Amino acid sequence: MNTTKIKLRKNLLPWLKEQLSRPGWFKNFFITRNAWAAFSINSHIRRSNGEPKMTYPSKEAALKAAEKMGNKHGVHFSVYKCLYCDGWHCGKNRENKIKSDALDSTSVTPLSIHYEPMIPITFGWARTIKSMSEMLVDMDVDDKNKEHSADNITDALLSFFMSCKEFRDTILCESETPIERKSLQMTKLHQKVADLYNNQLSAFRREAIKLINAKPKAFMSFFAEGVKKDSKMDEIAWRITGGRASKMVKRLSVFNVNAKHLANYVLSWYESGKLNVTSATGTPDLITPATFVGFCGEECIGEAFSLCSKTFEDGYAVIKCDNWRSSWHVAEIIEEWSSGVKVEKTKDDSIVLSLDRSKIKDTLVFGRNTVSTSQKGEFIIAIEEAGEFLVEIFYRKTLDAPEDNDIRIFAYDFCCK
Repeated sequence: MNTTKIKLRKNLLPWLKEQLSRPGWFKNFFITRNAWAAFSINSHIRRSNGEPKMTYPSKEAALKAAEKMGNKHGVHFSVYKCLYCDGWHCGKNRENKIKSDALDSTSVTPLSIHYEPMIPITFGWARTIKSMSEMLVDMDVDDKNKEHSADNITDALLSFFMSCKEFRDTILCESETPIERKSLQMTKLHQKVADLYNNQLSAFRREAIKLINAKPKAFMSFFAEGVKKDSKMDEIAWRITGGRASKMVKRLSVFNVNAKHLANYVLSWYESGKLNVTSATGTPDLITPATFVGFCGEECIGEAFSLCSKTFEDGYAVIKCDNWRSSWHVAEIIEEWSSGVKVEKTKDDSIVLSLDRSKIKDTLVFGRNTVSTSQKGEFIIAIEEAGEFLVEIFYRKTLDAPEDNDIRIFAYDFCCK
């Protein structure tokens, strides 16, 4: 049959020209050798019945068909000029013939639900998962649980975004184009779960892009909207999550393209009283630039506070305490327990510190655990517990600025444990 003979004169040159136009042509010819598969009769016929494969009149038509098949099967389909006929075909090379229950690790991109970041994803009530698939595989998306499941997905995505640079860069790199479902590798999921995850991921990306590119005034208006929205939450849910809408705004503030201007704008809000001083805990950000991160030291006899670098990099942190122990006026003792800070001076019941990257430590001791500063923060101030006392943290523009000009941004009222 003529269909089983290569039409060299008519098809070889167009095939070769198209192959050499591909960015990975050298790899295709000499490493994976996938390009040479075009000379096999199986590139033109189906192995199952020997009939010719579906033929498309142009590369453009074949690409559209390949996209549809990729979305359906969750793997990549490539297109190629056939040497045996005048048309184009779609096919999977051997790297893409992946079993649904045994994904090749080299095929898992940061967008895949099977991707495992170096730091596990922690969200909600301290739940930890290695990959998004762990949460999604057993998810219930019936009508009564759909909203709760959607919230859990968003919480997990926020944690993923904060802790994994690869995921962050991938989700933001092509902000103008829709996320391709096949890149998520959701073939094992129930259709309703896959649809919900795709919708939440797309909505998360839109919100992240909006917040990251917002100017300071617009950013703070988004924060105010988030606080208003969270005020309608159930009290228990709010205590567990810390608010959903406002939390996302706060967390993403550190990635804002105008981060330094935003940090100064937030300080002006504290100075004018537009922002209330709180006893914030967890990871610091531009909205809550100082937070309490736990009791430190081998016997848990110290309190540790984490600082947002963008806020304090051009100024100083001032800690005031109404019940200092005399030993903590010694700078060497504070620096031994702290990370990334330098004591500039002490006076009465206050200590002035600056950020010093040369003093960043890899780990600090919190009780029986040695914890990476990547989890608590690189810039941590630790002081000794002194029973019932109030700790306040201020921002100071210059070292010798009057105390009256300090901007109060944090307050925590401790009592005996």
